[in-house]
Amino acid sequence: KETFSAAIFFGFTGTPIHTENQKKMSTTSTVFGNELHRYSIADGIRDRNVLGFDPYMVTTMRDSDVRQTVALAKAKARDMADALADPAKAAVYNRYMNPAQVPMAGYAQEDGAYVKGIEDELPDAQYETEQHRRLVAEDILRGWVQLSRNGKFHAIFATASIAEAIAYYRLFKAMGSSLQITALFDPNIDNNGNGLVKEDGLIEILQDYNRLFGQDFDIAGHARFKKDVASRLAHKDPYKRVDQTPGQELNLLIVVDQMLTGFDSKWVNTLYLDKVLQYENIIQAFSRTNRLFGPDKPFGTIRY
Repeated sequence: KETFSAAIFFGFTGTPIHTENQKKMSTTSTVFGNELHRYSIADGIRDRNVLGFDPYMVTTMRDSDVRQTVALAKAKARDMADALADPAKAAVYNRYMNPAQVPMAGYAQEDGAYVKGIEDELPDAQYETEQHRRLVAEDILRGWVQLSRNGKFHAIFATASIAEAIAYYRLFKAMGSSLQITALFDPNIDNNGNGLVKEDGLIEILQDYNRLFGQDFDIAGHARFKKDVASRLAHKDPYKRVDQTPGQELNLLIVVDQMLTGFDSKWVNTLYLDKVLQYENIIQAFSRTNRLFGPDKPFGTIRY
């Protein structure tokens, strides 16, 4: 089902025939023989079997403000005037303020040596602030009507921790959003040392969902809740005509390590990310948005 990679091998029993190409392949390909064909996500997009992606980077803080904050911290200065008044502080401050000397993003040189950027000097704690979350939520709400085609399509919002998912869920409620939102995470995992926060949040999420959609889920029945959410997002039984039932659609699903692999719904067209993904996890997550639908869905939209 995954669209990012597929390989077809000729299978046989007996002693495998080794070639130079096979030696470079995995143990699996050595067992099954020569690779006959490879079909990648690029081929799928070209053949119009899946949609392409339209990714957007959304900054919650201006690069210039972030650079200045780091430069002042490195120079051990209170403000710009303090930094420039002392030659030693000024040298450090000016270095970090110069993009030619310190880029925004770090990078690896040809010899493998890593050159740090401004972003490498930032603690992860900045992303857990109320200011950052509010700016993210405002961006989602501001563009919702356009991106969802006036509520026709659904979206998934991936966060880095259960505590953050709960915080975002409560923030949308506090902002008076009219979107129908729920959150999905493993009820057996406490990935941030916040067991009480998780349990209270989970109860609140389930109670709100029950009230919205006339259900009766509790923590013990969380597996049924997850199945109901997946069916509602995918418009599968018993929700095949949910798009024709006002008030029964789920607009936005907040997730923590859920629904980003294996879940297919042509009705999901946008993925919001407030977490770091790497390697195959990126393509897996992006591919939640690229199922074919029609002219109203020309591509999968990613806002990170």
